[in-house]
Amino acid sequence: MPADLPNPPILAHRGGFERHQLETLQAMEDAARRGFAIETDVRYTSDGVAVLVHDEAATKGLDCGDKEVQVSKTTWADLREQCRSKPVAGDDKRYQIPTLDATLEAIAAASPTAWAFLEIKTDESEAKLKALLATPAKYGLSERTVWTAFSRDRLARTATVDKDSRRMLFVSKQVVKASTIAKDGLRGVAVEHSIASAEYVKSLQAAGLRVVLWTVNDAAAWAEVTTWGAELLMTDTPEKYQQWLANR
Repeated sequence: MPADLPNPPILAHRGGFERHQLETLQAMEDAARRGFAIETDVRYTSDGVAVLVHDEAATKGLDCGDKEVQVSKTTWADLREQCRSKPVAGDDKRYQIPTLDATLEAIAAASPTAWAFLEIKTDESEAKLKALLATPAKYGLSERTVWTAFSRDRLARTATVDKDSRRMLFVSKQVVKASTIAKDGLRGVAVEHSIASAEYVKSLQAAGLRVVLWTVNDAAAWAEVTTWGAELLMTDTPEKYQQWLANR
């Protein structure tokens, strides 16, 4: 990640959960309007449309009726027809799955400063990956986009297609040595906060990496992890966290 990090240092996990269902265009647009960076997941339909869906079976935050869904084996038209977001307390509407293009366009229109952290969920051909990496530039977001993945190999392939891409590794379940991550030429690392510590954050930063802690949703955890000095915190409740920061 470049020196000019998102400000405020708050990353809305899948757009946040306070006003709309996670990973709806409405949640992500609203988060951008409020100045937060947005994290989301990119998958492809069977006919090559980039959509924002957490899991292949389209279960997280979605209702696809009684039909079993596999995003990669479903056309965009069928996915749009079958699946809707689940209502939440603040919004009882049901929204279609958003496309990457529509969401980036909405983010760019909502804020001149909001960042997008886009997780590449699947392995794609070089041509498709090249087209994917070029998408943010269409909306003026190339300097405010970070490409993420849990797979080091997937991020390495991203670098071969675009050596200047900003890349960030997600680390979960067990720590990965800072020296190992730094060898990959990454700009950042997102660490599951339950396995992180102040010492681990410092070791990553000493290796030249920017650190995101995820996903942190309550005041007790905020009070602990904010002392560790990470550059960004990812949360489902970005507004609540922002208020907590202001009042602490």
